[in-house]
Amino acid sequence: MSKLGQQDLIRLFVMPHTALEYNETQWSSIVQLLRHEKLLARYGHRLADHHLLEELPLSVQHHFNNAMDVTTRHIHQVHHTVKHIHRLLGESYQMIVLKGAAYTLLGDAVSRGRIYSDIDIWVQQSDIAGAEQQLKLTGWFSDEIDDYDDRYYREWAHEIPPMYHGGTGAVLDMHHNIVPPVSGRAVDVSFFTQHIEVTSSGVKVLSLPARTLHSTIHLLFNEECEYALRDLTDLVLMFEQFSLDDWDGYLALAEQTGFAREGVMAIALCQNMLSLSVPEAIAKQAGRIQKKVSTRALVAVYQRIMASSHPLVANRISKVCQRFIWLRGHYLKMPWTLLLYHMMMKAYRSTAQIVLGRHIFTKTDPELLGTLKTGQDVK
Repeated sequence: MSKLGQQDLIRLFVMPHTALEYNETQWSSIVQLLRHEKLLARYGHRLADHHLLEELPLSVQHHFNNAMDVTTRHIHQVHHTVKHIHRLLGESYQMIVLKGAAYTLLGDAVSRGRIYSDIDIWVQQSDIAGAEQQLKLTGWFSDEIDDYDDRYYREWAHEIPPMYHGGTGAVLDMHHNIVPPVSGRAVDVSFFTQHIEVTSSGVKVLSLPARTLHSTIHLLFNEECEYALRDLTDLVLMFEQFSLDDWDGYLALAEQTGFAREGVMAIALCQNMLSLSVPEAIAKQAGRIQKKVSTRALVAVYQRIMASSHPLVANRISKVCQRFIWLRGHYLKMPWTLLLYHMMMKAYRSTAQIVLGRHIFTKTDPELLGTLKTGQDVK
């Protein structure tokens, strides 16, 4: 078999029985790639479901089983942390759990083998300050950041700086929109909040079409593409749960929120790469946008970046495509003038920290300044 590449991971997902074609040396590379893509446990579950895992070399089984054990612990941590956050905020604020944590609370197919670096929630923008203060009073804190970065989050981004729990180390991202307001494409969030489900534990999550669209936007409106294949497998697993009404709801919501192009790009990517089957009426409806040259070109670029950042499979074309997605993501999130200003400021501040020390922009406690000033005045 020729050198392993992106297509091997995709082929293994779509046709799990091909796992029996690889030898132990090739599996060593596959395990490295899957671990890098945060997909080792998901593929382990997929192979186990097809009764193939026990057919693999014992060393390979060991890696998959360990990864699945880790995700089981993650599931318990997510349930515990969300229960804690819901107890703190659920009665006072409208709170919706987003993305991976929502998948886990629902226990659906996309949650199996998912690992988490943080938990995402949404609250109304007018409630951000109150919710943040409530969390700070109960063991949550944010890392110290300088004034510029704090302003970036609070004035330009769609979320506040990440919060950490002092006892458990859990990380919380609190959002007030789906995309940054400064992008000019901030969503009227009421379109999403009309599509809510309540879990058995009383926590609000987005409905299946709405959380699929949110995942779509996260993949295709972002400058980061390191885990693009994981995000695409998220999407195909959600699309596979769709009823015809869900398909209609997904496309309607994408149109309402201004993300119709991203919505059909996600469908095209899942069709082209992961053999997603789409109802004929939906394919015809989506096809009008998919046929546009610019859309087809973007889909082709995204296909190049799937599972292609690891040195084992990266090549010159994939690196160029990754750089293009990085630039496009920044452009989508900020007007050019603001983006140039932001990049110049980050470059200046990085240089200043190298020359003058990393604490040059560290915030100073105003009360301490006042004490020092008073002491000098007395003297």
